[in-house]
Amino acid sequence: MVEAWLNRGAGMRLQVLSEQPDRWGIWPVRILRGKRPADDLAKYLLEQGVAFYWNPRGMLRCLDDVDVVYQRAEWSASQAKRGWWSKDGPFLATDSRLYTARGTFQIVRGKVVSVGKTRSTFYLNFGERWTRDFTGIIEVENLDAFRSKGLEPEGLAEKTVEVRGVVQLRGGPEIEIRHPDALRIIE
Repeated sequence: MVEAWLNRGAGMRLQVLSEQPDRWGIWPVRILRGKRPADDLAKYLLEQGVAFYWNPRGMLRCLDDVDVVYQRAEWSASQAKRGWWSKDGPFLATDSRLYTARGTFQIVRGKVVSVGKTRSTFYLNFGERWTRDFTGIIEVENLDAFRSKGLEPEGLAEKTVEVRGVVQLRGGPEIEIRHPDALRIIE
């Protein structure tokens, strides 16, 4: 699939997306073909349903709304049920297989039953018992970023949402939602 995209044109180039490498020493880049900035490998892979959108630090926002382009490409694949979306798709928040997904990146969809709050944390509860049911976690220190995107944790009760991140187990399965791009309200 990637080879076919690479062979369809000349003029490959890399666009470096950050001033420094990430904590593993990896430089984030876009692989572009030709002169049109929208003709990039990541967008193609998202449209085919073989890649996921993940921009936890918001580094793509500075690139002519490329984050929106990528989100739309992934949404298109999910709606058309292409690639991963055709057979696996996101976990439902009630799926017991989330216990075996510990330590892996996943997308989880479900209805938020209630929202709990402590001094430092919001808990998006997808069931009645946190010791068994899926939970999305938002730290209060990240609240401004969520509010800037129109996401108020307390207003998510009874909404169907999609959460993405690494599944952990602390009682039931959970994902810490560190950035608003990791949370999407499903209309």
